[in-house]
Amino acid sequence: MSAKKKSGFVLILLGVFFLTVGVSEYRKSQHPNACVVDFSKSLGGKASLALKESTDRNRYYGISAISVGGIFTLAGCTLLLKIKK
Repeated sequence: MSAKKKSGFVLILLGVFFLTVGVSEYRKSQHPNACVVDFSKSLGGKASLALKESTDRNRYYGISAISVGGIFTLAGCTLLLKIKK
């Protein structure tokens, strides 16, 4: 197996890994734990703001991980397709 082929497979695997992590982080931000949400709303103020910042951070991490995963997957596929030609 050539080095380009190995690196292509590694890039595809990394891309798939980042895609799955990104999707799970994004889903976690869409459906936060109901008990935590109710408790932070009952405390009000800083606790509610901290929860919102946490869910926003998870959403942004998810979106960035999905983007990086897509780039890695495309780069790996490009490497593998160039080898076959």
